[in-house]
Amino acid sequence: MKEVERATPKDDARAMMKAAVFLVHKGIKDKVVSVFKAALELLKYVLQDFVPTYKLTKGDVTFAVEKTLPKLLIKIGNTATRNRDEARNFILEMTHFTDVQPLHIVPLECVKPFKVNLAPRLALCRMELIEKMYQDLGLDNSGFITENVMTFCTQALKHHSGSVREVAERIIISLYKAVGEPVKSYLPPDDDKTRKNTLYRQLFEAFDKIDGKPSKQELKKQQASEESNKAAEIEALQAQLQQLKDMGASVKPSPPPPENSQPGDTAGKNTGKGNLKSNQKDKKKAPAKKVAPKGVKKPTKASEEDDTSTLFNIDKTCIFCGEKDNAFTEEGLDIHYWKSCPMLKRCANCKQVVEIASLSDHLTTECDSKADFAKCPRCTEALPKSEYDQHIKDKTCNPAETSKSHCPLCHENHTQGEEEWKTHLMGKTGCKHNPRRIAHLNKQPTGAKGKGVGKPVGVKAKGIR
Repeated sequence: MKEVERATPKDDARAMMKAAVFLVHKGIKDKVVSVFKAALELLKYVLQDFVPTYKLTKGDVTFAVEKTLPKLLIKIGNTATRNRDEARNFILEMTHFTDVQPLHIVPLECVKPFKVNLAPRLALCRMELIEKMYQDLGLDNSGFITENVMTFCTQALKHHSGSVREVAERIIISLYKAVGEPVKSYLPPDDDKTRKNTLYRQLFEAFDKIDGKPSKQELKKQQASEESNKAAEIEALQAQLQQLKDMGASVKPSPPPPENSQPGDTAGKNTGKGNLKSNQKDKKKAPAKKVAPKGVKKPTKASEEDDTSTLFNIDKTCIFCGEKDNAFTEEGLDIHYWKSCPMLKRCANCKQVVEIASLSDHLTTECDSKADFAKCPRCTEALPKSEYDQHIKDKTCNPAETSKSHCPLCHENHTQGEEEWKTHLMGKTGCKHNPRRIAHLNKQPTGAKGKGVGKPVGVKAKGIR
């Protein structure tokens, strides 16, 4: 064929090419390696040199490929490794021939579905060939489209060989990365019944991972972990509440002082406005019995009964915000401290309840995570150490004033004093960053007597002039 003159008529050149293709067809089926290799060399010459030299048509190229490619696809499953590798490499090379590539003949022929009972070695070689070809060509103007690739792969998923199915899975996952959701239309619906099948569960979990979603297995683990953490937190809270109850049970009202005692000499001076910084200090700060000042006669039996009634009523009062509620039993007060008292806040790190006024001190001196916080010398607030340097550098914080208190929630300064803290954290125009404030104001009954508590939102105070 190399000796044929260029002036040869096109019909004669076409006839000569068909004769050569017939020889190639015979040579591909031959078991002798040298004959097989010679057939491949002849086919390569026909497609790369003979066709462009004699300007043969696309129909002639199609004829040559269609006559030889099916035999080559069978050859890639040959038991002889050399024959198998030669056939595979030639098919991949032929895909890129100048006159063959635009026709997309090779990819279209290769993705024709095979029978599920095809020999495992031949099926696996076919799958690996498609995988390599898809990696080289992609979907853009290559002959591969979502439909023909998925039709081929879904048929391969039914093959009895696990190795064949694994390659099909890899191709489907690669295709999903390129086109996304359309791939799922060729698969069974994504539901619990389908996911019972290991094959489809692995595919859908891979899709979830590509989409950035946690797999259902990971979601179950996450839910189990959350439930476990929640149970542990509830158990810890119950233990802390029990400690509070035990501490409360151990605190008894102090006896009345002698007539000649001074008001400041009694333990009653500590009226329960202490800092709820740790769980073991909560009940120690319960309100103490009021003490009769100097010069007042010793109370009679009737007055002692009145005092007992007064103490019972005081127990219905929150010692921090001054709210009174008949539901404030020991347990009711504990719940009030944990959930709604506007003067208190749960530490996000150690989960203990602390007074808002001392939150910064708690974070830097008492909290389990105190090593992670540092106090700003400018605003005196506790900051995570990861943000501390930038905070100091920016100098945008509101500086604390020596003669005023600084709120760690809204970062504003206000007048010092216990009542001023109440007004700021509980008042109608108080701290806008205290989430418990509005709920407390709305909850407060008409004419409430809690100290420093503003008028309830939407309720007019009665009997006040």
